[in-house]
Amino acid sequence: MQDCLSQELNRLLLTEDITTLLQPIVNINRKCVFGFEALSLGPSDSPLHTAPMLFETAERCGQTLELETLCLRTAARHWSGHGTPLKLFVNISPAKLMPPEFNPTQLQELLLANG
Repeated sequence: MQDCLSQELNRLLLTEDITTLLQPIVNINRKCVFGFEALSLGPSDSPLHTAPMLFETAERCGQTLELETLCLRTAARHWSGHGTPLKLFVNISPAKLMPPEFNPTQLQELLLANG
């Protein structure tokens, strides 16, 4: 089964088949939407559809950073089409923000290309 999941993860990374959903973050005191959290899912017909299965498989296969990079890129592309002044929140692992993985230039280019 693990080998099957590893192959599915590799296919998903290669085809960039990630879906981004936007979950509203609500300010209860003001009764308004403050921003959105980007949620990443695999294809609906995949065993990696749910976020826990997707990210646990990536961790077991040593591909967490590759998956997170794809999720960030996909979320930024999805968000850029909404044209809203609200904030977008994304979850990433601490390792993605630490050297040598963290590349501020790459992050800035991603934001500029999709802002």
